[in-house]
Amino acid sequence: VGELPAETQIALLRVLQEREFERVGAAESIRANVRVIAATNRDLDAAIAAGTYFGGWRIVHTMGQRITKLRPLGGFCAESAGAITLFGTALAGIPVSTTHTITGAIVGVGAVHRFSAVRWGVARRIVWAWIVTIPASALMAGGTYWLIHLFQSQA
Repeated sequence: VGELPAETQIALLRVLQEREFERVGAAESIRANVRVIAATNRDLDAAIAAGTYFGGWRIVHTMGQRITKLRPLGGFCAESAGAITLFGTALAGIPVSTTHTITGAIVGVGAVHRFSAVRWGVARRIVWAWIVTIPASALMAGGTYWLIHLFQSQA
C-alpha cells in the first residue's frame, strides 16, 4: 500500500472500515475501488495497452479507410456529428454506444459525399458483429456463471 498515492490510501482505508463504508457512500467507495484496482493491477494495464497497441490499428483502419475513405474534413465532420449526438443522448438520458455513434457518423459522411463511396459490405459486417455480440456475450456470461456455480456447489 506504500506505493499508492495518499488520497488513494485514505479512500481505501475508509472503504475497508465497516462502519465508515456507510458514511463514505457508494459513489466514493466505487471511485476508491477503481483507483486501488488501477494502481495495483499493472499487469492488467499492460495487457490492455498491448491489446490496444496490437489490435487498435485494425479498428482505426477499418473505420477510417475501409468503410469509406475519410479525409480530414470528413473526419472532422464525423467526429463533430458523433460528439453532438452523444451530448444530446446524454442530456436526454439515453444510453448509446459511442462506437455505434461514430460508425454511423462515418457512414453518413461517406454517403453524403457519394452514396457509392461507402463500402456497404464492410458496414453490413460491422452491423452483424454488433447483432451477434449481445447474444454471444450473454451465452459466455451464462456459461461462466454456470461453471462457477458448479465448482462452488462441489466445494
